[in-house]
Amino acid sequence: YISSCMIGLMLFPFAEFAGVGLSGDRKKAAVYLRTMFIMGILAVAGFGVAFSMHAYLRGSGNIPLGAETIIKEDAFRRMGNGYKSWDGGDVALDSYTVTVPEVIATYFVMPGEIVTGVSGKMLPFISALPAAVIIWDLIRRKDADRRIVFLYIISLAAPLSWFILGKAHSYVHVHLNYVLWYLGFVQICFYVMIGKMGECIKLARASRAAVKNA
Repeated sequence: YISSCMIGLMLFPFAEFAGVGLSGDRKKAAVYLRTMFIMGILAVAGFGVAFSMHAYLRGSGNIPLGAETIIKEDAFRRMGNGYKSWDGGDVALDSYTVTVPEVIATYFVMPGEIVTGVSGKMLPFISALPAAVIIWDLIRRKDADRRIVFLYIISLAAPLSWFILGKAHSYVHVHLNYVLWYLGFVQICFYVMIGKMGECIKLARASRAAVKNA
């Protein structure tokens, strides 16, 4: 899930960077940009250390050989272009030929519940409603918080990145990969919807108070 984890890592710093950048505050934007750069360097370094340790084990002490094995037998297999070097049967063959839109569509049909009391069948609605709310706010209000836009887009990009890059893995391991929705996307969707409900309640109370005082 390397792509999803990397994107998820930058979710809040990037949203803040985009928000202050749009406001014209270059000093704050520079701080967030520097923070993301440092976080990115540390994340890549951490991945490099973990990869080297794994390669050492896979290569029985020979890191270059272990790295080649990981890339050919694991990375290519999960990314959907390892069919020449790995035979996993009919399911594996299907995972190489299935299209990206088909894989993504699979994950919008979630079994069980998204959260307690909310059916997994509601995922398309729960995904689309915040987008509609955000677009409506941007059209209606000049002072709309643009950070929410980036939180929604980036949190959606995190799971989609693996569904696309790790297409074969996503096709075979559907029972595992639903967890990627919870790297921020589901939480952001509920955050937007609950926030809008709060605004509506506040507006309704203000209207009721105005009527009483009239």
